[in-house]
Amino acid sequence: MDFSFESYIGSFFHKAVLSIIFGWKFILFILGWQMIRAHQHIIKKKTILWWPKMLTFFLGILTYIALVNLCYFLLIVPNFEIGSIRDIVRQLVELNYIIFTCSILFITIFFFFKYPKILSGLPIIKSQKTSKVSDGQLYVDRLDKLIKEDKIHLDTELNEKKLADKMGIQSYILSIVLNDYLGKSFSSFINEKRIEEAKRLLESPSHDDLTIFAVAVDSGFRSESVFYVNFKKHTGLTPKQYKKKHTGPGERTRKSQ
Repeated sequence: MDFSFESYIGSFFHKAVLSIIFGWKFILFILGWQMIRAHQHIIKKKTILWWPKMLTFFLGILTYIALVNLCYFLLIVPNFEIGSIRDIVRQLVELNYIIFTCSILFITIFFFFKYPKILSGLPIIKSQKTSKVSDGQLYVDRLDKLIKEDKIHLDTELNEKKLADKMGIQSYILSIVLNDYLGKSFSSFINEKRIEEAKRLLESPSHDDLTIFAVAVDSGFRSESVFYVNFKKHTGLTPKQYKKKHTGPGERTRKSQ
């Protein structure tokens, strides 16, 4: 017998293939669900990364689609002749397939652009080991001294490696110290300190002749545009607005008294 699309659809072989597809997707979904529950139970924290959760969710949707298709060809096609009821159910099945398949595509694209590292090969489970380093507070005190006494944050060429070298530690240790003890990244910590210096310069009458660019450079910023963005982020005002607010006629009179 010649094989054709019409002879294949609804045949025993077609139903067997649909059953295998459904069973395979169902097993993958169960394994993914068990993996997430097992690790959450062991670690007792939500340390599972987002992407395996989303993968399991997608597997659940694909399992549902496979089940709907299987039920259609096992229950609807053999028991209903071609007509209004069968056509309506077929259209609903096709619409269901299109909606859920498209949702997977759009959600995948969204997460890919929002979390580009999702395909970077990161481990599924975050390390159970604590990221705390010994003598962490000692490093915090050393960092505070470099900021207050050496004004290292005013160096426009400062980067994480250079600061770590000044502290006598490796860059990854500095990153852990900043995250665990201060709850900040290197850039956010340094930029906050630089903004504090910029505010001091803008408020000081003795630095009234400084241009905004000069204030930016003296505060450690290499670019005036970057300085503007960070200053507005931390103060809610532009440097000019901040200077006008804190060095206006009334403010100057009060400071001179």
